[in-house]
Amino acid sequence: MVLAKIPGGPAGVEGISLFIVPKYRVNQDASLGERNSVNLAGLNHKMGHRGTTNTLLNFGEAGECHGYLIGEPNQGLRYMFHMMNEARIGVGTVAVMSALAAYLYSLDYARTRPQGRHPQDKDPNSSQVPIIEHADVRRLLMAQKAAVEGALALVMYCS
Repeated sequence: MVLAKIPGGPAGVEGISLFIVPKYRVNQDASLGERNSVNLAGLNHKMGHRGTTNTLLNFGEAGECHGYLIGEPNQGLRYMFHMMNEARIGVGTVAVMSALAAYLYSLDYARTRPQGRHPQDKDPNSSQVPIIEHADVRRLLMAQKAAVEGALALVMYCS
């Protein structure tokens, strides 16, 4: 999808429309037609979510490029912000799921990593206990779990 201005439209952001510009044109019978002139000009390197590719595109430099208007003319910014609200929830969900994975890995590690002994057990020959049995590790895991569950509740509320 591309934001662009239609000649003769209102000045400023009021005149922005939303178009879909496919890689291939679609024929009347819904079959794929010839390639549209959309070419990759480069990759944008942005901070943040690294799993999403952000690119710079050139239109019409190697032939004709066809774009198709979505919705009403001059309403593109409104449509794009509506879609961005949905995308923001998706980004938040990905962040929460990454935090959940980190918590689950931490929990598994704490359950399986032996180190130290109980404070009342002073015998150096006794077996070590998993670190989940240490009070501070349990406190840290609980804080991590609370943050994840709170963030998940926020995502669900926003959805």
